[in-house]
Amino acid sequence: MGDCVLTTMDNPWNPFTHPKEWLAYDTRHGYNTNRWIAFFSRDSSKFDDEMRDKEIEYAMNKVLEVNPFGLHIKVYKNEASKLIPMANKAYKELASA
Repeated sequence: MGDCVLTTMDNPWNPFTHPKEWLAYDTRHGYNTNRWIAFFSRDSSKFDDEMRDKEIEYAMNKVLEVNPFGLHIKVYKNEASKLIPMANKAYKELASA
């Protein structure tokens, strides 16, 4: 996992600290974020770590362009613990409006 990840505004789990819970929530809600990233990325099995991270971030940006559920956000490791709760709160406010 690189410096950033893709998540959805409603997922309460931090993928850096709780990857299993994050994935379970993402899958249960039918977002399949990792599959979207795989769809937009090239086979990186022959890439070095730096190139693989760049390819994955490129794919994340493509998912954000399409934003199939209107919920995806990119979160950086150093801000995840603050940004994820803020995004959850904003999502709940929008959903209840």
